[in-house]
Amino acid sequence: MKHLLFIVGIFVLVLQVAIGQTIPYSLSPLAIQIPTNTPGYVLDVTSEVEGKNVAQYKIDGVIFKKPIKLSDSVQLDGDGRGVLALMRRLFNDYAKQDVDSVADCYTPDAAKAISNILSNHEAEVSMKAEVAKYTNPQLECVFKHFGDLIVMIRCNDSPDHQKMMAFQLVKIKEDYRIFAGEIPEKKYTNLLAYLAVHPATDLLQEHP
Repeated sequence: MKHLLFIVGIFVLVLQVAIGQTIPYSLSPLAIQIPTNTPGYVLDVTSEVEGKNVAQYKIDGVIFKKPIKLSDSVQLDGDGRGVLALMRRLFNDYAKQDVDSVADCYTPDAAKAISNILSNHEAEVSMKAEVAKYTNPQLECVFKHFGDLIVMIRCNDSPDHQKMMAFQLVKIKEDYRIFAGEIPEKKYTNLLAYLAVHPATDLLQEHP
């Protein structure tokens, strides 16, 4: 009987690993501080705290204590499942250099514009080479931006260099798609500058 229980226990453990862990996903109010001496920081007078040399931003979001590798079978619960599914699809398409499928990850207008660009052979070859560079993607944080989401992914863009990428997601019916366009707010420029040299978990610490 003990042997049977032991075998069952192993089977349950293997099944859990195969299925993957589900991580809670909830956007909560955060107070984030960015030191003004961060390389690439853009002056943001309205958000800077007097006498502290930091800009403080209040924003709804989630910062994962352990970055989520998109190659893992981990899932997010609730609305996060759709976010993770889109990011996995995008980076899988990057790896396969399937630029047509990459275009489908964007909003319809953006997908059409990308397809028009890809009709030029040189542009297609260039884009394939560009997207193939991005490997080992990890989801570090998600922020609410009005009715949309800003998703921050850290990945390698060369064997010895990492890059933080930001994607603005819009919801179309039940699915998320990527909005193609510059994210205008200074706080996201400063967030990206900070995350270029720090892990996302450092955003939760107070700076003197």
